[in-house]
Amino acid sequence: MKKLVKDFFMMVTLLCCFFTVSMVEAKEYNVKNFGAVGDGVKIDSAAIQKAIDKCNADGGGTVVVPAGNYLSGTILFKDNVTMKLEKGAVILGSKNFKDYSNPDFFVDAVKQKRGWCLIGIVDVKNVKIIGEGTIDGQGKVFRNPRPFLVRVVRSENLEINGVKLQSAGAWCLHLYQSKNVQVKNIAINNLVNGNNDGIDIDSSENILIENCDIESGDDSVCIKATSPKPTRNVWVKNCRLSSHWGAFKMGTESMGDFINISFTDSVIHNNKGGAMKILSVDGARLENLYINNIKVIDSDMTLFMRLSNRLNKYREKESRKPGCIRGVKISNITSETSEKGRLVHPTGIIISGRNDDDLLIENVQLENIKINLVGDGKVANVAKIEEITKRKYPEYIYFTHKAPKGKNAFPAFGIYARHVKNIDFKNIEVIVKKEDERNFIHLENAHKITLDNVSTNNGNKDIIVKNDKKEIVID
Repeated sequence: MKKLVKDFFMMVTLLCCFFTVSMVEAKEYNVKNFGAVGDGVKIDSAAIQKAIDKCNADGGGTVVVPAGNYLSGTILFKDNVTMKLEKGAVILGSKNFKDYSNPDFFVDAVKQKRGWCLIGIVDVKNVKIIGEGTIDGQGKVFRNPRPFLVRVVRSENLEINGVKLQSAGAWCLHLYQSKNVQVKNIAINNLVNGNNDGIDIDSSENILIENCDIESGDDSVCIKATSPKPTRNVWVKNCRLSSHWGAFKMGTESMGDFINISFTDSVIHNNKGGAMKILSVDGARLENLYINNIKVIDSDMTLFMRLSNRLNKYREKESRKPGCIRGVKISNITSETSEKGRLVHPTGIIISGRNDDDLLIENVQLENIKINLVGDGKVANVAKIEEITKRKYPEYIYFTHKAPKGKNAFPAFGIYARHVKNIDFKNIEVIVKKEDERNFIHLENAHKITLDNVSTNNGNKDIIVKNDKKEIVID
C-alpha cells in the first residue's frame, strides 16, 4: 500500500501542473458584423463561421457573440480562436437535423451512431469558450441519431469557462483524444432527451473539471476510452453532480487504460442510479484512482466497482484482453441513500471482479466512510447473484436480472465484495434507519481482506465469508 500512496502523491503533483492557455486576444470579431441577426429565427451558422474563419486567418483573437438568440447548425472552431458569449447571448441549436455535420463518426456501447454536434472543436489548438452566455441544443426534438452539444476531438490547449451548456440531443460535452483541457465554472443542465450525459472524458489526458454544477439525465461525469488510447491525468474537483443514472462513472466504454484519476471535494445529490461507479470491462488497466471528500445526498447506491471481460471494441479496433482494477484509494465519504432505488433494498458498497477468468479487483483502500441506509431489507427478497454475461451492460442491477420482480436485493446491506484481493476497509460505519434482516458484510472468493473498525447499528451484524482462504483480518 505504500506504493499506492506514493503513486497518488505523484498523480496530484502532475495534475497541479496544468497548462495555462495563453493567446493574443486583443482583436475582436463581432458576429453581427459578419451578418448574424440573433433573432432566433434566421439561421446564423454561416455568419458565426465567417467570424471564426476571419479570426483564425488573422492569427487569432476573440469572436464576440453579443446578447441575442442565434439559431445555428454545426459551427467548427479553428486554431487560436476565443469565443466570448456575452450576458444574454444564446446559441440555439437548430431543430432541423440537416443543419448538423459529423466531424468524427463513431458507434457507442449500445450500437448507436454518434458524432454529430452543434459545436465542433476538431484537430485544433488554443481555443476558448468563455463568458456569461448559453449554448442550448434544443435537443428534445431529436431521435436517433442525435447531435451532441460540444465535441472536442484530437485538440489541445482548450478552456471552457463560465458559460452554461444545456439541452443537448445526446451528450453535452465530449472530450475525445484531446489534451490540456480546462472546464471551469460552468453549469450543465442536460435532461431533455435520452442518454443525456454531462461531460464525457474519452481517451484524453491532462483534463481539469473544476467548480462545475452538472445536472444530467444520464451520467454526470463519465470517464471513457472508446479507443485504445488511455484516459489519464484527470482531476474532477469542487463540483456538484446530479444524475438520473451515474454521477461519477468510469468505464462503461473502456478499451483504453484509465491512469491517474482524481475525484475530490464534491457533492453528489438527487441521484437515481448510483453515486460512484468504477468499471473496467473492455480491457482497460485501471490504476491510481483517488477519490476523497465526497458528500452523497439522496442516492440509491454509494459505490459500485466492477471488473469483467465484456471486451467490446469501438471504432473498428481489435478487442483487448481483460484488464485490471488496482491501486484505488477512496476516503472521507458520507452518504445518505434514497428511500427508493433500483434495488428493492439497497446495499452501500458493491465490489465484484469475475471468477471464471480470475479477474480480481486488488489493492484497494476504503477509509473513513459513513453510509446511511434505509434498511428494512428482507431475507425473502435476496436474489442469487449471477455472473454478468460477457456482453451484458455492466451495471449492478444486472447481477440480479433473472430475479423475480421485487426480489433483487443483494445478500448484504453494508458491503458485498467478491473476487477481490488485498482490500482494506478502515473506519467504515453503516447506519440503517430500519432493522435489516440481511447480513452486514458478505465476502466471497476474497483474499487478504482487512476489516478495521467496521461497524453498524443494525441488530444483524453477521459477516459471511464464502471461501476457505482464511485471510480475513477483523480488528
